[in-house]
Amino acid sequence: MGHASVFLPAATEQLQAHMDQGDQVVIATGCVEALAQALLRHAGFGHVPLVASTLRPFLGGLVRDQHCFGPNKIPMLSARGFAPPWAIAYTDHHVDLPVLRLSSERYLVSPKPKCIARIEQALGIKATILAWR
Repeated sequence: MGHASVFLPAATEQLQAHMDQGDQVVIATGCVEALAQALLRHAGFGHVPLVASTLRPFLGGLVRDQHCFGPNKIPMLSARGFAPPWAIAYTDHHVDLPVLRLSSERYLVSPKPKCIARIEQALGIKATILAWR
């Protein structure tokens, strides 16, 4: 990959491992689409499908159109052809509980203790933690 990346090395290694195994991978993020796409391209992952927050013109500027956040990720992913159920989901925040509920395997990436507690309580499972930071 050669370029410095804003992504955690463990995350890009895991992403590459999934792609090497032939897994279908999609990134769903609350980040604005143009920024997320630029960051992925810079890191060498511009070819990975992306579902992100969108903007629309308004009064000579831009405003949020669709926010790819929390439960809204599900219809946004579905509309792009990535409908649940999903095999694996990675998240760093409990706001993604709706996505986690529809995934067979769930990984919490460097979560805060309150996040772990909320997810474990809501799902009734012991969370699998990935300490990437």
